[in-house]
Amino acid sequence: MSLNFYSSYFEIMEKMKKNEKNENHHDVIEFMRSSYGLKTIAYFGLNVTTNISNEPFLSVTYPNDWIERYKQQNYVSIDPVIKAGFSNLLPVEWSAANPRNEKLKTFFGEAAEFGVGRSGLT
Repeated sequence: MSLNFYSSYFEIMEKMKKNEKNENHHDVIEFMRSSYGLKTIAYFGLNVTTNISNEPFLSVTYPNDWIERYKQQNYVSIDPVIKAGFSNLLPVEWSAANPRNEKLKTFFGEAAEFGVGRSGLT
């Protein structure tokens, strides 16, 4: 791995440490996205100790329109990446998800319309 990868990693860790009391981690997530040249990032964590509400922690760089559509359609209930993430210890490659039914085909089609592709890692 390149020196740039490691320097970005350590800078991200330092930003996270400085920001651990702050409820809004979006600036750190956005820095991660831009440092590694990624289109989007989603971070989901359970039992995050700084989360006062005891709800799962989520920070994403997805377009707001896609986030709203995802919520409106309750896509969390069919999202194969979410399901695989809870049942695997190893990373999940998004492109491995096979849209076997119409709901999943619609989900992936709408995600693509909002600029969220099938290429990713969780």
